[in-house]
Amino acid sequence: MLAVPSNDLYLRARMLFDAAERLAEVPAEQRRAATLAQADLYRQATFWGLVALAPPQAPRDWQSLLVGAPEFSETTRAMLTAAGTGDDAIDAASLGSMASDLRAAARSVLDAAEAPARAMAAVRHRFVVRRLLQVIALLVAIPVAVATGARMLEAEDLAKGKPWRASSKLADCHPEQIECGGVRTPIFFHTLQENEPWVEIDLQQPTQFSAVTIYNRSDGWGDRAVPLQLEVGDDQKTWRPLGRRDDQFKVWWAKFPTTTARYVRLRATRNTLLHLDGVRVYR
Repeated sequence: MLAVPSNDLYLRARMLFDAAERLAEVPAEQRRAATLAQADLYRQATFWGLVALAPPQAPRDWQSLLVGAPEFSETTRAMLTAAGTGDDAIDAASLGSMASDLRAAARSVLDAAEAPARAMAAVRHRFVVRRLLQVIALLVAIPVAVATGARMLEAEDLAKGKPWRASSKLADCHPEQIECGGVRTPIFFHTLQENEPWVEIDLQQPTQFSAVTIYNRSDGWGDRAVPLQLEVGDDQKTWRPLGRRDDQFKVWWAKFPTTTARYVRLRATRNTLLHLDGVRVYR
């Protein structure tokens, strides 16, 4: 699992990537040499980006680094681990494709390194907006009106504070600290890679509800959660499907006729890892 990035190593990766980007401006007669240089710079940027994301004690070799890397294709992995990218036998079209694939690999690693900062900025922004709205409410309304407005703006989350369990555990997650397994991330659980992993919320008694909001992992790897099946049950043995999401999503607002159940379960219907930022249940 990727760790919080080392700033100096990330900056090295970023500089290599930017240097490769600048080579796109060379004259046409120098295009082949520039593309070969670009491919090598993108490869180096990917390497140092993975080193930046890995724990400090982790080995610095491709085989070890690619274990926790984004899900590169076998072709991309082969290009990354090749001894070199300069080969006079490669035609122009293949060379361009190779540079493009290596650029995509470097970009995905840089995105992973930059995601924690973006997530923290989003958390700070939400906190500032929330505090500002609270101050405005106090200034323009009496306490009774403020309480009424708060109820109108935010419905009760029936899952808040309720016990939950997952099919397996890769690491301990602490969403209140935006951390899981030493990684800066807002997820509240992380399963192992397994067949049809799931997370289940116990509402503790038969409860009526008509909507469930599912927040996918916001710092990357959102594709792992799909296809995702929403199910409810009363005894943790028999489940009734309420919805299914086949395409990748950030937030899934699942609405359905009012139903009554004690348990709410989200199950990925393939062999994958499952991790979500949050699940909320509403009447």
